[in-house]
Amino acid sequence: MYQLDPVNAAFAAKIASSPSPHETGNCQQAFDNLEKLQKYEPAEDIQTETIEVSGKYGPTTVVLVRSKSLVNKSLSMVFYLHGGGYMMGSAKSFAVLLEDLARRTGAAIVFPEYTRVPYQTFPYQFHQSYEVLEYIVQHASQHQLLAETIALAGDSAGGHLAIGLTYLSLLQKLPAKIGHLLLWAPTTTYDTKLPSHETFKNAPFLSQASMKWMHDSFMPNEKDRKTPLASPLIYIPDELLAQFPPTVLFLSTIDPFVDEGVAFAENLPG
Repeated sequence: MYQLDPVNAAFAAKIASSPSPHETGNCQQAFDNLEKLQKYEPAEDIQTETIEVSGKYGPTTVVLVRSKSLVNKSLSMVFYLHGGGYMMGSAKSFAVLLEDLARRTGAAIVFPEYTRVPYQTFPYQFHQSYEVLEYIVQHASQHQLLAETIALAGDSAGGHLAIGLTYLSLLQKLPAKIGHLLLWAPTTTYDTKLPSHETFKNAPFLSQASMKWMHDSFMPNEKDRKTPLASPLIYIPDELLAQFPPTVLFLSTIDPFVDEGVAFAENLPG
């Protein structure tokens, strides 16, 4: 018998009457619904700056978040990729998390607003986000950033992206070191059914039906699912996985993705 902790149980009860993402049948409506869940007031101790990155996949809006007490210093960076099934999430709905990360780490948080589904689908978001990462590395000093070593981080679909960017950085010889990978409940395969998918098929908000709808919307071509970017758990070669940086995964027992995270962790070096 699985039970949510009191805080998450209260949140699940609060949203129980709201439609799950797939029940909206509309990507924009799913996005709007998630935005409405977040009540946000900017923190007085945090500075937020917005830049635009041009390129083949741009222009891309990028939000830089740092503590006001550190604005005159060049800071290490956490490059954060947000979750939301590639169709939900924004700098606004993730602002509290970004501010807390900046406050607790003393780093600058770099947050690309990658193009959401349905406006682009796989693999656009990977190449767009990698383009931003390359730009940030090349222009770090202009934004008071230190780019010799970078931490990549992400949750859910954003964790999927962070794994993909680590893979691309090895393939394309990014002129900076990915020194750490931080993953919250990452998606790691679009090509395999695992027990937790079935065990938690009726999970609050993220039901099996919603997962399928989001997966199909993001990756409509079945052949794409048998690739390293789509399913890193299965298709990233061992010789590249061996070069992955130290990685921390945060997993929840009551999560459809938990088996994906455990299996991916078991594939990593160390």
